[in-house]
Amino acid sequence: MRRTSRISLYVACAWLLCCCAIPRLECATDQVKATLASMVREHFLRLALDSYAFTLDAENQARFAKAVRVTAHDARQVAWDKAIGQLTCTVRMVIEAPGPANRSTTTGGAELAYRVTGGDDGRFFVEVAYVDLVVLLALRMKQVPAAKPGS
Repeated sequence: MRRTSRISLYVACAWLLCCCAIPRLECATDQVKATLASMVREHFLRLALDSYAFTLDAENQARFAKAVRVTAHDARQVAWDKAIGQLTCTVRMVIEAPGPANRSTTTGGAELAYRVTGGDDGRFFVEVAYVDLVVLLALRMKQVPAAKPGS
C-alpha cells in the first residue's frame, strides 16, 4: 500500500510541474495558426468585398464571407532572437473563396513571414508586416480569374 501511495505522489507532483511550467513559444501551435488565419481572413474579406461587384447586396456579402476559408500549413521557425524572446517564422497560407462562376471555389495562397513574441501568462503576440500581407493577398487576387461582365 505504501508503494502505491508513493507512486501516486510522484505522478501528482510530475503532473503539477507540467501544468505549472512556462509554456514553450512555438511557431506551429494551434493558437498561433488560428490567429494568423484570422488576421489574413479579415484582411482578405476587406479587400475582396471592396473589389467584387456584388458588394451592394448584403445577403451576397454575408454568403461570401461565410464561404471564405483560410488555413495555415507547414509553419516553421526561421530564426530565434533570445534577447527579446521572439521567433521569426514562415507559414503557407491557403485561402479558399467562392469563384466568379456559380458554385465554384478558387484556392490560392503563398508563404507568409511572421513573428511570435511571448507574453505574460502564456499569452503571445503575432506580428505580420503589412507589406507581406498585401503581397500575399495580391498574389491571391492574381490567382483568381476575373469575372466577365454580365456573368
